[in-house]
Order: sequence, then C-alpha cells, then structure tokens
Amino acid sequence: MKRNTLIAALVLAVLLGALALALSREGGDVAPEVITWSVPPLAAAPRLEVTAPGAPLTLSRASGAWRLVQPVEAPVAEPAAQALDKALQGGLKADRALDLPADPKRYGLGDDAPTLALFDGDQLKARLRVGKEEVVEGTFVRRTWVHPEGEQRIYRVQAGLRTDLLKAPDDWRERAITSFDEPDVTALTLAVGGSTLRLQRADAGWTLEEPAGIALDVPAVQRLIAAAGRLRAEGFGEGVTADAAGLTAPRGRLTFALRDKPAVTLLVGAQQPAPPAAEGEPQRPGVTWLQVEGAPTLYTIPAFTADSLLKGLGDLRSKEMLNLDAAEVQRLTLSAAPPGGPARVLERTPEGWRQTAPAPAPVDPARADALLKALTKLRARSIPDVTPEEAGLAGAAPWRQIDLGLTSGATTTLYLGATTGADDKDRFARLGADGLIFVLPAWTLDAVAQLDAPGAPP
Repeated sequence: MKRNTLIAALVLAVLLGALALALSREGGDVAPEVITWSVPPLAAAPRLEVTAPGAPLTLSRASGAWRLVQPVEAPVAEPAAQALDKALQGGLKADRALDLPADPKRYGLGDDAPTLALFDGDQLKARLRVGKEEVVEGTFVRRTWVHPEGEQRIYRVQAGLRTDLLKAPDDWRERAITSFDEPDVTALTLAVGGSTLRLQRADAGWTLEEPAGIALDVPAVQRLIAAAGRLRAEGFGEGVTADAAGLTAPRGRLTFALRDKPAVTLLVGAQQPAPPAAEGEPQRPGVTWLQVEGAPTLYTIPAFTADSLLKGLGDLRSKEMLNLDAAEVQRLTLSAAPPGGPARVLERTPEGWRQTAPAPAPVDPARADALLKALTKLRARSIPDVTPEEAGLAGAAPWRQIDLGLTSGATTTLYLGATTGADDKDRFARLGADGLIFVLPAWTLDAVAQLDAPGAPP
C-alpha cells in the first residue's frame, strides 16, 4: 500500500514538472534580472498618438498644458492631464519581461490591441501595443503589458496605461462649462419665453429692475445663479450645427454680469429626448443643448438642469402673497362651499373667537388660530400663467370666498378657485377681484377644512 502511494506521488511530481515546463515555454522565458528596455522621459513638448477601435486620438502638450488635437481640438481636463503626467513622468520602465509568447492575446497583445506612439517633438520615441492591465496583489498599484514595435519581447511597465491613456475623446475633455459663485454676480438678464427680466444686486439682496415694482423670491434667484455657475457638460456636439441644436433661436438667453470678470451669456437650446432604454434598464432623462455665447463648443446638459435655468417672472417673483399681523384681523367671513349656502361669520371678542352667523355658536380656538395663521401668512406654491377662466376664478361665484376684516376697517378678500389638477388638492387663488392668480398649497386649505370638519362647532 505504501509502495503504491509512493509511486503515485512520484508520477504526480513528474507530471507537474512537465506542465510547468510547458507553460514556461508557451509564456516566454523570464527575463534577466536587469531589464534594460525603457522609454526615456519626454521633453517639454511631447505628443501621444493612440490608435484603437474607433477614431485615432492625438494629445499634445504645449506651454505646459495638454490639449486634445485629434479627432477634435479641445483642452484636456485638469484631472486627466494630471493622470497623464503622472503616467509619463520619468518615462516608462518595466518590472517584468517575457519572450514574445506564441499567443500574445493571453496578455491582451493581439493584432487588435490599441497602439500607443510617443513622440518627443517630431521624433518618435516608442510605438507600443498596449495589452492587459494588472493590479499588483495586495496593492492598488497598476501595471500594463506592452509590446514595443520590432521587439521579440513583451514588458510589464510600471503604469496603468489602459486606465490613464485609453479613453474616449470626450473623456479627455473639460466638462466644466462655467465657474462662478452667486456673490460674483452683480446683475442678471433673463430672456425666456418671449419676456425679459433684468435683476440687479442691491444692498438688501436682489431687486427686479424690469419690470419694476415686483418683489423677488431671493432664494429662488440664488438657486438659479448657483445652477448656472457650476454647469457641467453631459456631452459635446461635434458635427452638430447651432441651428440643429436650437441655438440660433434659443429658448433662453441668460447673461450674468460678473465682478471683475467678463460677463457670461448662456444660450439654452432645444431639448433632445434620450433613446429608449433597453428592456429592464431605467429610462435615462433627456438632454438640452447649451452654448456659451462667443465660444464654438456646443454642449449637452441634463434637461432638468436646463429647466432650473429657464425661469420666468412667475418662478422668481416673491411667493409671499399676504403678510398680516394676526392681531389686526377682527372678523372672518367664509362663504359656503359649494357656493349658495349661508356664509359663516367669525368675530373676535374679549373671550376669543365666536361665530355670529348664520347662528351664534362657539368656535374651537385651536382651529380658529390655525386658520388665522394660515390666512395672514399666505405663501404661494407657484405663480402660473393662467387665465381667470382656467383657474375657476372668473365671474361672481368662485369655489369659495374668505373676507378678512381688519382693525382699520379695511377688508382683504381671498378668492379660491379650481384645483390645479384632477388628483391635486392645491387650488388657484387670488387676492381681490383683479389680483394676481397663484397656487395655494393644500396645507393652507386644510386649515379651512378643519374649521368645517365634523366636531367643529357649526
């Protein structure tokens, strides 16, 4: 039994040795300990040419800055330029070398492998096939197998050439479109939807100069400027004309006057829907064309980002519709809903609120206070461009009317119209018969409903 086991072990050892020898011959012989091949450091004006599936790509550095030369002229983004410099600084050195294997594809070096040509000025320094990239075990250090043109050996260079160099053209490009902050902006002109707004920075914030006399929603203005000041490209429009992108007659034209810098004008063009998603994949949002006036590059940005720029008066004017001291309100008159029934009148007394019509009755003080708080601090959800007929506010019988009688003897009237949609609880509203139409959020209306709810004194 022991003899059989010993024989089996010897046979296994012989087979393993033969297999190791075969693999060694197939993969190439290990290089001598000292590897003399390298690509020396390039001078101050290097050039790289990458040939891969798709269009050839050329990068060059002049005056210390990398630029994409082919297939399009464009500056290289700073992070990509830094990665490129890091990969090439000190040249390319190898830490492993093998004789050219019978099957170069094992190392990603087949005939279809990308080719990297490195120039020092106009002088070709090296032309390499770029193969598989490896990560040194237990580290984040990357290595890449290459096959220099004319060599019978392959080398593992001390750089992640695939990660750092084999990028699509758009991945080299600078995607930052704008770079300014809200405090940098001194004035803003918005031409959107056929109307023009002119905003000016003032000591107290932002004021609307055209049209004049309308208070602004300053946080809304600040959000617009913040979005405009940090725009990033989703893509680029090589081969697309400004006319095709809707930029010769843009949907929006936004000019930002900047402190100590030239003004920036953004042209917002046509929206382009995303292609249908593959089955089981989420649908991507569409994009919108954008251009910085005076610059040739056409960009795409997410459609929702463009929507944050295309703001009109209704979006930027103050949403504060009414701001009264609750103590000034002495009487509340609420018409019935639907119209036609008797109005309900609540009056302030030394003992608190009481109902005086249609019949005297006590009033739940908590519900009365909630209603008063909602009505004296009215804030619109939005200010849409709708007609009184569309808002259900035409004629003498809106859905509901609420009169606030004040200490001064004046009366402020709130008219409530139709809901904003079949499934919505928000309603159109206006202050006064000819006031601005706005959307009143449902939570404000809830205070009215609570006063009408069962359990509230009639």
